Amino acid sequence: MDQREFGQRLIQQRERLHTSPGELLERVERSPYGPRSKEILRQQVHSESTGQVGFALFDCPPAIVRGEGALVWDADGKEYVDMLAGFSVSNTGHCHPAVVAAITEQAAQLIHYFDLPGDQRERLATRLAALAPGEHPKRVVFGVTGADAVELSIRLARWYTGAPIILSAYGGYHGTTGATMPATATR
Repeated sequence: MDQREFGQRLIQQRERLHTSPGELLERVERSPYGPRSKEILRQQVHSESTGQVGFALFDCPPAIVRGEGALVWDADGKEYVDMLAGFSVSNTGHCHPAVVAAITEQAAQLIHYFDLPGDQRERLATRLAALAPGEHPKRVVFGVTGADAVELSIRLARWYTGAPIILSAYGGYHGTTGATMPATATR
């Protein structure tokens, strides 16, 4: 296969991954969800990008509105076991009392102050650096999302190896930022 054929094949694969709002609305109507969930899903299709993660992972994602421990509920009260753990963000479970208490305590003092130093931030950075293996000096870079972590990993790999190409598994999800989209496949 020459480069031109390969390029055309790649374009065709990408076109198959694109889904129109009409196709997504058909999925919503075919879904087994209740009326409140379907209304939320219709709103999502009309208000958000059609490349969102939910419709890439599921034919039609559930409209989750509440969670407790390992369980989540959709807008119509149907219960699910959260096998995604909120994409690992909720790996202690949803609404874990210790996590809620820590968030509440910190929010009463300061919710967010961009990327500037503060007592809690620097204590965490020191602790994380101490946990990292090796006897050399270590520093921490904070990110907000998984895509931040993937972008930092890509930058580190390119810096370390000098190689411009990053390989990823076809069908993998790595984020939806400019640097992570080339490594992410969506339907």
